[in-house]
Amino acid sequence: MGIIINAEDVRKEADKIIEKSHGYAVPKEVEKTEITAIDIPFTHDGWRMLELVYEEARKLEHNYIGSGHLLLAFMSDERCLAYLVLANLGANASNIRTEVIRMLGENNNETLVEMNYKPIVDKIDEELREIEKKLSQVEEEMIKALDDEDLEKAHNLYSQKSDLGREMFVLKAKRANLSMWS
Repeated sequence: MGIIINAEDVRKEADKIIEKSHGYAVPKEVEKTEITAIDIPFTHDGWRMLELVYEEARKLEHNYIGSGHLLLAFMSDERCLAYLVLANLGANASNIRTEVIRMLGENNNETLVEMNYKPIVDKIDEELREIEKKLSQVEEEMIKALDDEDLEKAHNLYSQKSDLGREMFVLKAKRANLSMWS
């Protein structure tokens, strides 16, 4: 007979663990900006967990990430709140892992997140090409302004060049993060 765990017990146990603060920091206030799906700010632990979820899907040779992969990742990290709550309520990580893998094999109808980021990467590549063109134009104009000794214009163009450089850096970082998933 398996162990029975109800939602109220899970909530109470999570609250107790958080109160003890087993190394969990209170989330910092995130700067309010327009956020898209690939811009969601994650903590270091959040990124690490996403990598574990991805690894679990890859180990099972799945080309998607589903809720089962999330649970497998949670149960593979003894510092994870979900792991601590379930373990404190008597759940066994090994048994959970075995059951989840069995269920993933039987149920291919779960809601999936397909791992096809090519359209997003292609859009980022297009944006990078546009920025590179703008950057080249700004550099040419800046050299001309310096030759004409128009220092105010050269300074403004330098600021514009710096802004474009930052945009490129952000886009390249997004692309690198997405490339790990493709």
